[in-house]
This record gives sequence, structure tokens and C-alpha cells, in this order.
Amino acid sequence: MTLHKHLIFLFIFIFSSIKIVTAQGISGNGNVIKKERPVSAFTSIKTSNGWDLELTQGNSHTLVIEADENLVDLVKTEIQGNTLIIHSEANINRSKMRKIHLTFVEVNTIEASGGADVVAKNDIQSGDFSIKCSGGSDLSLAQLSCDHFDGQFSGGSDANIGFSACNAADIIARGGSDLLIKEIKAEKLTLDLMGGSDAKLMGQVENLELNGAGGSDVSATNLEVKMAKIYLAGASDGKFNILDKLDLSLSGGSDFECKGKPELTHKDICRSCDVRM
Repeated sequence: MTLHKHLIFLFIFIFSSIKIVTAQGISGNGNVIKKERPVSAFTSIKTSNGWDLELTQGNSHTLVIEADENLVDLVKTEIQGNTLIIHSEANINRSKMRKIHLTFVEVNTIEASGGADVVAKNDIQSGDFSIKCSGGSDLSLAQLSCDHFDGQFSGGSDANIGFSACNAADIIARGGSDLLIKEIKAEKLTLDLMGGSDAKLMGQVENLELNGAGGSDVSATNLEVKMAKIYLAGASDGKFNILDKLDLSLSGGSDFECKGKPELTHKDICRSCDVRM
């Protein structure tokens, strides 16, 4: 075997070994510390790689990392335009803590992926507020006050949202993502549920448009609705409280139950479906 071939095989071996070590990742040492980093103003946040966010609205912008000591320097925090991006280049196997404490003046967009959870224990106020969670990233907002809410949840990402004020909300949940919507008072709520995603709704809305498919279930007897357009398909079930008018379509063995007595303005119901009013 020539020297040239020896060098090629040696290079392949070293490169493969590096890839294996990188794939195996790093484990936290269990010694949790806090470290503050300087951060400039931002109105949008993106977090990934399991770095959780704890949000507080205030009069300034601060960023504090709370994590295993040997993981603190692995988290990357950078501003691109108006967006704060949080991620880690190294693969982290296990950690006792992986959290970013953020204080901000105003935020209108949040994107979380890869098991990164977002929590706000205090009131968050915004004009238009948009959030996208994927890959098992969960959202918990104690109180949200906004003009318009746009939420997208996928891949088993769950949401628990309490509204103190909201004029309109558009929410999509797919892939087994579950929703708990509390205290909403809105002119219009649009909700799309797919792939076994469930929703529990509480509050008051003037208009409700809801599409449920693929075994998605809705519990909304504690949501007072004046006018509703409901479509359930693929063995999806729903329980509602509708007062004035109802447009109802059911297919694929879906069940509908309503404790109000609305005027049925339109109905399209297959034989395998069950309706109780």
C-alpha cells in the first residue's frame, strides 16, 4: 500500500472519529450556574436545541443563562436585524438545566423548535403577536394582551395560553399538538386542528370558525360563542356552547354536541355522524 493511500485512510479514520464524537454530544456536569450576557434591543426571538425561554416584559433588555457550568459557553446568542437567535452548535445529550431568562421591552414574534419551551409567568403586552412552536416545543403564557394572535403548533408542541385581551386569534395545531385557551374575549377565533390535536377552550367570542380533522377533539362548552362555523372530519369530536347561529358540517364518523340552541343556518352531516343539540 502506497504512502498516499495510507494518508487517505488515516484522514478518513480521523474524520469519522470526529463525527462520532460530535454525534455523541456533551453532557452537563450538573453544577448549575447563572451568567449574564450583554444583549441589544430585539423584537423577535428564535430559540432551538432545547434552550428554554423564561420571558419577562420590562423597561430594558437583559439576558441571563442558567445552565450546567460546562454548557454555558456552548450557547450562542446573537442579534440578526431585530431578531435574537439562541442556539448551540454542539450536540447536548443531557443537562440539569438549559434555560435563558429574557427581559424585553416588546416582542411580537417568537419561534421555538427542537424541544425548546417558552414560558411567561407575568403579563405580556403586544400589538400583533405571532408564535411558532415545532418539534415538541411547548408554550405557557399566563396572560397575553394583544390585538391579533397568530399561533402555529406542530410535532407534539402544546400550548397553554391565558388571554387578558385579544381582538382576533388564528391558531393552527397539527401532529398531536394540544391547546388550552383560557379567558379569551375576542371578536373572532379561527382554529384548525389536524392529526389528533386536541383543544380545550374557555371564554367568549363573537365568531368561531373551527376545522377539526384526523381524530382531533374539541372541548368548548365553557366558550360562549354567538355565531359559529364548524367542520369536523375523520372521527373528530366536538362539544360546544353556541347561542345564535350555526353552520355545521360533519363527515367520517365525527360527533357534535351543543348545549346551546342556535339557529342552524346550514348543515351537511353524513349518516355515520352523531349530532346532539
